[in-house]
Amino acid sequence: GYVIYYWQGSRSSSDDKVASAVLAMKKNKELGKKAIMVRVVEGFEPRHLLKIFKGKLVVYSGPKVGGVKESRLFRIRGTFHGDIRATQMAETASSLASDDAFILETSKATYIWVGKGASEFERSTAQSVAKTLSPDRTAAVINEGSEPEEFWSALGGKQSYDNEIDPPGQIRKKFRNNRN
Repeated sequence: GYVIYYWQGSRSSSDDKVASAVLAMKKNKELGKKAIMVRVVEGFEPRHLLKIFKGKLVVYSGPKVGGVKESRLFRIRGTFHGDIRATQMAETASSLASDDAFILETSKATYIWVGKGASEFERSTAQSVAKTLSPDRTAAVINEGSEPEEFWSALGGKQSYDNEIDPPGQIRKKFRNNRN
């Protein structure tokens, strides 16, 4: 059998959502209506879809401005190799969260920022994703609290961010708040 996934970003327009469903139905018709169609909303990707990407799903928030953007910030999410994804965030320090690992790509360097509550798995996953995002660079690993000035400058300056660390066993904030 076949499975057709049609993924809809959190900021996609109504027209984009309709178009994705129409294209999925068209593809199903080409397959003799034998496919299972699965609508996927950003942030709620099922594990069976994420497994297809083998830990390399990257969600971009839009095109690079003028082909080159000064910096890009990605939040790493996942609990095991089958459900990893990197989601682009606003390039500001307030997007950071101590429970997570982030990748900051600038025109000059790529950084892996490891929050105090990030797991070793999140750290190693960030290193793997950084190789996908910036294949020609070696990312510098920065632990929370040891950031160089260039890191804060790329985010528009140091500012407050979510530094709460959830106790073990609780549902992580990042999975309750899937929109960013």
